[in-house]
Amino acid sequence: FIASFMMLLGWGTLAVPTGIVTAELTSRRIANRLDEAGIARSCPKCGQLTHLPDAHFCHSCGTGLPGK
Repeated sequence: FIASFMMLLGWGTLAVPTGIVTAELTSRRIANRLDEAGIARSCPKCGQLTHLPDAHFCHSCGTGLPGK
């Protein structure tokens, strides 16, 4: 039981930070591509940049986005 618990704890220690870092890198890459294409719009409340061109509301906080 102790060995199984320690094994799961070890895998969790590696897997959780890896997922967080990967998600952040992916989010920044998408934001950079949208910014380069000239279609990035930032949310006035939370500053999120990764919105689709036809989005009317922020997908993070729900605030209305400014028009293009």
